[in-house]
Amino acid sequence: MSQPFGLVKSEFEIVPAGKQAAVLAEISFAQVEDKFENKGLEWKMFWSFELREKRKDGTPFVIDAEMFPTISANNQVGKFCKGWAGSAKPLTDKEIADWIGYVMGSTTGPDNVDPNPPLKGVSCILEIEHVESKKTKKDY
Repeated sequence: MSQPFGLVKSEFEIVPAGKQAAVLAEISFAQVEDKFENKGLEWKMFWSFELREKRKDGTPFVIDAEMFPTISANNQVGKFCKGWAGSAKPLTDKEIADWIGYVMGSTTGPDNVDPNPPLKGVSCILEIEHVESKKTKKDY
């Protein structure tokens, strides 16, 4: 039986859980529609990590993390950067300024982002957890 036009049959491979060696492949910014609070378009920051672990076809797994593009000692980006640095303490103001430089590079603001910021290409270890969706009962 043939596939309907426009539909591609594919096999989704789940990234193995646990600690995975990775490299930050890209940091990008985009405006996306707020689906939960109907606030319209809002800026989001996307961190794309390429894992050393390969799929069955030999291509690397890619994991994306989506966050609001602000950083403070206790928000999502601040905690993410703190974990990357291996620190248990909240980020200081100087560390926050340093992280902004690592992420943004030589330019500032989501409208004018350095395509090759200092953090791009840096290795890290990601802790991959599988969580079951309450709605679909599938892992994500």
